[in-house]
Amino acid sequence: MISSSLFYWILQAWFRELPSGVLDPLSPEDVMRCESEEDCSELVRQLPPTEAALLDWAINLMADVVQEEHYNKMNAHNIAMVFAPNMTQVVQPFPISLYTGVQCEIISLNN
Repeated sequence: MISSSLFYWILQAWFRELPSGVLDPLSPEDVMRCESEEDCSELVRQLPPTEAALLDWAINLMADVVQEEHYNKMNAHNIAMVFAPNMTQVVQPFPISLYTGVQCEIISLNN
């Protein structure tokens, strides 16, 4: 069995090696306008099918990790902070609202 930190590192490296970031088709301005879970869901519907499928897979994986928080110390906030930066490859980082949106999606899947 591999350690959870090694798993996170490998997964982050995999996302960084993709030809483009999962969220790169979205403009930072559109992300900035997201203020609710509904806004985030609408924005995700604008993603091309491949990116939407990868994001769905990643969020479901993150939700699974959060369900084991008592073992791995990874709550929705922590895992959003770890993975959100790997969802884009733009030179300027996405705003903090990206992290909040990912965190909201993870929390909604856990409930």
